[in-house]
Amino acid sequence: MALLNFSSLVALCFTFLALFSRVVAFNITKILSDSSGDFGTFNDLLTQTGLAGDINSHSTITVLAVDNGAASALNGKSKDLMKSYLSLHVILDYFDKKKLGSIKKSQEVTTLFQSSGKAKGKQGYLNVTVTSGNIAFGSAIPGSSLDANLEKEVKTQPYVISVLQVSSLIMPPDLANSTSPPPSKAPHKSPQSSPSAAPEPAGSPSKSPPSKKSPPSADGPSSNDQPAADSPSEGSAAAPAIHAKSSTSILLLSLGLLSLAWSLA
Repeated sequence: MALLNFSSLVALCFTFLALFSRVVAFNITKILSDSSGDFGTFNDLLTQTGLAGDINSHSTITVLAVDNGAASALNGKSKDLMKSYLSLHVILDYFDKKKLGSIKKSQEVTTLFQSSGKAKGKQGYLNVTVTSGNIAFGSAIPGSSLDANLEKEVKTQPYVISVLQVSSLIMPPDLANSTSPPPSKAPHKSPQSSPSAAPEPAGSPSKSPPSKKSPPSADGPSSNDQPAADSPSEGSAAAPAIHAKSSTSILLLSLGLLSLAWSLA
């Protein structure tokens, strides 16, 4: 009987580990390619900008995907700007349609762009608003519109990953202005010193007093006088733990179960 219990516990441990590895492991590229929606352009952009790997490295994530027509709004944008816009569509928390529907009026959520350290003010946050059964997303920057409406759930794996289709991309204009390089400043010219007085003709009974030195030219403004960029908001949520940390916890739990089974045997 003891041997049977030991064998059962060992089998349970391995089954638990196998199920855990299936639960935490996901591939956003495969999820989008296997779905019935037209997410080819959005999927390719996630790969080109490196965001696909960033998404897969998180243990809890929500992706707001758009179809090929909506993704065309990124045509002509630089790679860095595309990455900034797309990272706004990655929420560092799990939200499915049911959880979104439970929001009372509106709620701010943290995006991957906030964790990049490039966001200023509210740029790294989204506003989720629920009105009359409609769920809309938009930038949390004051005055921004809520144009990205929830259309459907593409893939949900409770408390791990949720992929939702929205009607349009969230592209706040302030983001484009803040990521563009600042114009180069013209070099500051120091005021020219006034010419010294001409010497008096020879034979003059009095000598001309020594000319006073012209005042030193005013120093041009130092390049370090530029205003510093706003630091990211202190309320930003930390990125969720990666899979390795979770796997370690599960491994320790499994070893504990094996130890218990051995003592019972």
